[in-house]
Amino acid sequence: MQPEINFLLPEEQERIHKSALWLLANLGMQMPSREAMDIMQKAGAKIEGENIIKIPEEMVTHAVANAPKRGEFVLYGREEKHDIYFDKDTPVLTSMEEATHVIDLETRERRPCANKDLADIVRLIDALENISVNAALATPQDVPHDTAEWYALATVLKNTSKPITVDAPGAQFIKDATKMASLAAGSGEKLRKRPFITFVVLTR
Repeated sequence: MQPEINFLLPEEQERIHKSALWLLANLGMQMPSREAMDIMQKAGAKIEGENIIKIPEEMVTHAVANAPKRGEFVLYGREEKHDIYFDKDTPVLTSMEEATHVIDLETRERRPCANKDLADIVRLIDALENISVNAALATPQDVPHDTAEWYALATVLKNTSKPITVDAPGAQFIKDATKMASLAAGSGEKLRKRPFITFVVLTR
């Protein structure tokens, strides 16, 4: 028997949806990338000021209508046995990302995360049946700060066979991460057929 969790009534969900549409259309959101703003403008968004983009309701509705439907979308694993097929009855859990500290297993003291800690954490998550998606739960602090996300992704790629999700600090990271994932997959063509990495992009 699958657990079922209902946090909101249908009318509450609808109220949140309508409020979100209003916010996107009237207040907009900050978009620090000029390239992204140009793409959004061509798709129907409105630009205001230097970096505010307003997204009309019809643009959101069109995007949702053309998105893959539940059951059609597959989150590929590094190995096929970890592929995720979404349906309304099966919850999918992922690890969090970007913690900076860990509790040392020997001393029980809090300390900055090392890259070896991340490798151990990723292997643990890889073995847990209840967590379907792996990620860099912690960002290593013993590597150069400016490239910590690159180190973290490399460590995740080396230590998991599950689907991977990763926070993307910018366009260059996405380009580099795609190359890294292509190498892990064996080629760019193999990655295109089974894209096992998902980027989370925050407009800071």
